[in-house]
Amino acid sequence: MNEADQRSADVEHWLDSARLRLAVANVAAPVRDEMLERARLLVDQTGESPTGLFGPPGEWAEEQIAERRSQGLPCVAPDPSASWRDVPVMGMYVAAGLGAVILALALIKRGGELDYDLLGLVGFPVVGGLTVMTALTAWEKTLSRRPVGVAIAVGGAVALGGALGLALLFGWGRDHPTAEASAWHLGLLVLACALGGKVLDRLLPEQEPRTWRTPRADHEWLEVLAGVLRLRADMPESRVHTIVAEAQAHAVEAGSTLQEEFGRPEDYASQFPVDETNRARRKAWLYSALAALAAITALPPGSSWSAVLLTLLWGALATREWRRLRRSAGRGQR
Repeated sequence: MNEADQRSADVEHWLDSARLRLAVANVAAPVRDEMLERARLLVDQTGESPTGLFGPPGEWAEEQIAERRSQGLPCVAPDPSASWRDVPVMGMYVAAGLGAVILALALIKRGGELDYDLLGLVGFPVVGGLTVMTALTAWEKTLSRRPVGVAIAVGGAVALGGALGLALLFGWGRDHPTAEASAWHLGLLVLACALGGKVLDRLLPEQEPRTWRTPRADHEWLEVLAGVLRLRADMPESRVHTIVAEAQAHAVEAGSTLQEEFGRPEDYASQFPVDETNRARRKAWLYSALAALAAITALPPGSSWSAVLLTLLWGALATREWRRLRRSAGRGQR
């Protein structure tokens, strides 16, 4: 590779890293493209390397976001990333991943032998993948409009429904056996699920994005603000209500609409830092619940080393988060 090719590769690598940092920060696609195009243009004009011109991509991304916010320009993506279109598409990909894990375990532990009915073998990854994606999407969609307790109830109900569906499927397969599954059945299932996800991704229409600077009525503006604070900033409901009430009171006092006073609600919400304590608390409860479920499966009869290891894993993660909470509470009292 000559010097020009090496420089071009370095520039593309820097831009890809910067694009990833901007995407992680929920910067909307049009804004990302605009920022990166300006950076590429400046690199081409000066002939310098992007690292020498701008520094590391992470620092450059943070500077660009801070600059736009200081100028009152829109920056954050307007809508939650979850989409009902992703349920069948990503559900098939998750099913392929579950099937691959089961196949690997079967090959390692049982030499490729499977103690499953063919219907159960097909149903478990597919129903499991669709249930996971439906529960995650329902959680995010609900949390963007309702308090966290309602979102937990909705996501939990979806997960419970999927678990009951799997139990019924396995029960029916046990009472009405079709054919004994084998490793090659599982290999075909993995390929079929991956191909199905790709086909659905091509066939299902993309959701039309909301117009970038569409004006919002005040009630809709407040709903979007509350949803973004819950979803992206992990704020407790009391803090969300306080910020919403303050914004509404300020707009009334100024005699203007909320959009005129603060701009887009997503960008106004981005001014508030993530509530790390509340995020850690949610993680701690989630890991504790997963540890409890794993512990139930690890109890005899029917216990296994994998269930014990999962219990230890989730328990360790839960302990870490509870320790972080305790330390942060101790620092807050000093």
